[in-house]
Amino acid sequence: MALVDDIKSRLDIVDLVSEHATLGKSGRNFKARCPFHNERTPSFYVFPERQTWRCFGACATGGDAISFVQRMENLDFGEALTKLAQRTGVPMPDRHASQEDRSREKRLQEANEAAARFYQETLASSQGKEARDYLVGRGVSDDAVANFELGLAPNNWDALRRHLGTQGFGDDTLLQAGLASSTEDGRIRDLFRYRLIVPIRDASGRLVGFGGRALGDVNPKYLNTPQSPLFDKSHLVYALDKASAAIREQGLGVIVEGYMDVIAAHQRGFANVVASMGTSLTEHQVALLGKHTRRFVLSLDPDNAGQEATLRSLETSWRLLERQVVNTSRRGTSMVRGTGIELRIAALPEGRDPDAVLRDTPEQWPVIIENAVPVVEYMISALSSRRDLTTGEGKAGFVNEVVPLIHEERNAYNQDRYLQHLAEVIGVSVGTLKASVGTTARPRQRRAARTQVDAAPLAASGRDALEEYVLALLVQNPELVPQAKSLTSEQFQRPENRDFFTTCLTKGILRKDESALSTDSASRLEELGARDLPFSNFKEREVALAQCLRRLEQRRIRDLKVEESLALNEEWATEPDPQRVHFDVEATERLKSVFQQEVTGS
Repeated sequence: MALVDDIKSRLDIVDLVSEHATLGKSGRNFKARCPFHNERTPSFYVFPERQTWRCFGACATGGDAISFVQRMENLDFGEALTKLAQRTGVPMPDRHASQEDRSREKRLQEANEAAARFYQETLASSQGKEARDYLVGRGVSDDAVANFELGLAPNNWDALRRHLGTQGFGDDTLLQAGLASSTEDGRIRDLFRYRLIVPIRDASGRLVGFGGRALGDVNPKYLNTPQSPLFDKSHLVYALDKASAAIREQGLGVIVEGYMDVIAAHQRGFANVVASMGTSLTEHQVALLGKHTRRFVLSLDPDNAGQEATLRSLETSWRLLERQVVNTSRRGTSMVRGTGIELRIAALPEGRDPDAVLRDTPEQWPVIIENAVPVVEYMISALSSRRDLTTGEGKAGFVNEVVPLIHEERNAYNQDRYLQHLAEVIGVSVGTLKASVGTTARPRQRRAARTQVDAAPLAASGRDALEEYVLALLVQNPELVPQAKSLTSEQFQRPENRDFFTTCLTKGILRKDESALSTDSASRLEELGARDLPFSNFKEREVALAQCLRRLEQRRIRDLKVEESLALNEEWATEPDPQRVHFDVEATERLKSVFQQEVTGS
């Protein structure tokens, strides 16, 4: 469910929980007295890397940000989702049109997938020789071509349109997906002609659009899918679906500008590299990136590093990272909070972009990234080269440009360090500089809990095949529901599946009284009821259900033990809590029991 993922991608569970409980640092995690029951010893833990919470005390339960709000404010799933949508500024779809919108988006995505296959086949055909030669010249391997699904748009204006037409995709679908465009005289033609095609997937792996690199002497050199129901350039970070695991593992993400830079990096083993889809970061991109780590390096092309537009874009990006605006109320008021993200700048050697460095001297890449400098330090250097610092007027203009950036820095120590660096550049004492600009503005003190979170997980992908299969089995075979009495809402990781289970299956609604369902639940019921299931007779489905229930329980207990281990590794080893140690033993025994059932088939 794209809406759920969009909302969760903009939330930080540490911020959310800290509004209801006083969190204390516990290694990489946080702990507090449980807000759901009275206790003297903290048993409530928040895990920022997993974006989950769990009470190891009397509640013995846990979940994600949505389930926390549901429990904290006694809301149902839809109400909690609406509240969090308002908080994060995500527009809620019209419930009456939601089914139609979902069907349309699904059709557009199908058209994109069909187009990607066509482009890939064209690149592999005789038409693609020149494009393949170009890729060889750029040092792109066959494995990279396959991994990034590269393709070729043929050298005519209607090849894709005719091909997709044979598969049932009409002009309206192609226009809505951004695969075709309409000329002034009303003719429909392919958007991409004789371009190397780079498919663009969102953070969940959905194919939402394409980038096209001209192979001939054509402008523009790069062309993207236009704004569409699926494609919004400001909401996308290229290759984040591929890079997220490496970014979390290394605790560092590297941002470049071009698709080819990303491909070159991944091909040579630097899998934590993504592209910004533009010259400056947007609020939505910051939200996406900040869920994976708090440390990023932005690689600047030296040909553009000193240009006015690039410096202004860099300043905009940095200010956005320092102060992220988040909607927080029904009336549209907002608050400003720090993201805690550290951005550094890696300046490449003169005349060489990331692709060139990675192709010719890949061993230099980690050194360049390691030597990246903070944004303010980089801006001091870049802006100083644009002023005549031998005159008082030049110095004053330079100081007026830089000092506001220093005032934006939220760390008082860094402010003093940057002022000292600025004083050295213009050749005056720190005292003289401070006297000329006034006392440096000190940032508001922020709670440590909000500044020390150094990683967060990738928002979960939009579907969970195991959960949906179980729900489809029960919807299509209501007589199996009594056999699923051990099934609980905690076994569902996807909040929309958990909500459907709670509102429909546990209340015994199903098809007996569809009028009692919300629009979303009714459409979900229809979707699950129409799903094709592989087993033809009741006995086979009965066995399949039992196996799936065991897998859900195994997964739940494994996740529980992971969270226990995180807490145990950080704190319990020095201060063991008998209650939680007993909880851990119980979970281990339960997991053994479930595995034994799997072996015996009982």
